[in-house]
Amino acid sequence: MESRPRKSPLTPLSPEEYRAVVCWMREFTLSKPIKNISRDMSDGVMVAEILKNLFPKMVELHNYARCNSTQNKLSNWETLNRKVLRRLNIFLDKRMMQDLASGNNGTLEILLHELMIRHRQMNDNGNNGIEPSPQAPCIMLR
Repeated sequence: MESRPRKSPLTPLSPEEYRAVVCWMREFTLSKPIKNISRDMSDGVMVAEILKNLFPKMVELHNYARCNSTQNKLSNWETLNRKVLRRLNIFLDKRMMQDLASGNNGTLEILLHELMIRHRQMNDNGNNGIEPSPQAPCIMLR
């Protein structure tokens, strides 16, 4: 199944895009099983684990702690945004990070879809997921 770049980063995922994300996530061994994507990944830890698999030199997992409080979840997302996502030319604004931390609006699924697309594009360009190209399109998720 081929996924193409989306018209707008915050358009809800189509059923096909959602299935593609779920299938893609099965490629990774994560620290705990996922029952509800938005809830189980809202602290950002498993997103960091996925990114560690894709870009081992970019992610230091000790920076991300499992947590339940929204404030601590936001801290994880801010760290991930600042240290990793911006190097992939993906920028999250405050509202987006709040939606991710609270599991709202299908935001996590949208971010995962963008990561999946970005990684596939990098592999297609012969980059093998080591470092993103500086020419990669910039995505602002708001």
